[in-house]
Amino acid sequence: MNLLDAGRHGFVRRAWHDHARVRWKAWYRPAREKFILWLIGVARSVASAAGLERTRRWAGGMAPFVGGHLSEPRRLALEHLAQSLPGMSMQERERTVAAMFRGLGRSVVEILLLDEVARDVDRFVRVEGLEVMDEALSEGNGVVAITGHIGNWELLAAFFGLKGYPVTVIATPVKGELLNQANIELRQSVKVETVQRDGPRASRAILRTLKAGRILAILMDQNTDGQSVEVPFFGRPAPTPIGPAALSLRTDAVVVGVFIHREDDGRHVVRVTRPELPDRDGALEMGREAWCAEATARLTALIESEVRGRPDEWVWWHRRWASSW
Repeated sequence: MNLLDAGRHGFVRRAWHDHARVRWKAWYRPAREKFILWLIGVARSVASAAGLERTRRWAGGMAPFVGGHLSEPRRLALEHLAQSLPGMSMQERERTVAAMFRGLGRSVVEILLLDEVARDVDRFVRVEGLEVMDEALSEGNGVVAITGHIGNWELLAAFFGLKGYPVTVIATPVKGELLNQANIELRQSVKVETVQRDGPRASRAILRTLKAGRILAILMDQNTDGQSVEVPFFGRPAPTPIGPAALSLRTDAVVVGVFIHREDDGRHVVRVTRPELPDRDGALEMGREAWCAEATARLTALIESEVRGRPDEWVWWHRRWASSW
């Protein structure tokens, strides 16, 4: 075989392997998604048969054990806790991480059985400061509701949807078209709309949401691909999206902080507050970028305060800080 024939043979072999790999992915990914959806359906059936309370207790007991075997999330959680709350002993950090996983396990069950929660949402959730949300909506420019990955944040949005509030959430799409659509439909079932972050029409949809006087809910405690600024979070610089501040400045939408926490009796409490932001008129003197940076820092400080109050409820394995990368 001469060099030309060998080259052709190698090219054909690589092309065949590439074709086979593409065909495998085209088959495997939808099959994997369908299998995951089937597992979710089975889990929902089992949880429904066992009952919400019993399944929550079981999940709360098993989740720390499962979390203890997730080496990378557990390592990051312990590392970030040590850096953020240095006054904690190692034993306290271990207990906090175990409680974090316990809460996540219970939240998963509540989302699996969201239809049961929805039938009597007031039995599961109480609210403080609802008048703050009502007053913000009455101004007619829409509301930017900022929160974080604290407690059962999906139930937080569901509560307002079920109580008749016009809610749209900005959400990062999950991997897999079928799984992503299932998430969107789950929110629709509790009257919550979804705008997919970084989607082709996301910007227009966001502005339409506020123009319509709706609540735009944003999780702003993670690094994103959008425009961000580094502001302090537990004393360390953390890249933080400036979108909430920029939207408020552009549209005159009111910014509120909305957080949910699990209480000792298993119920949840939702608290609504109106953080103090820099004077909008000062944006002309400070410059828009400086105003947005200062507003973002204040909103991040609000989230930090919520996490400090309940460190067991935040997802500590997020690569939140620039130094985590």
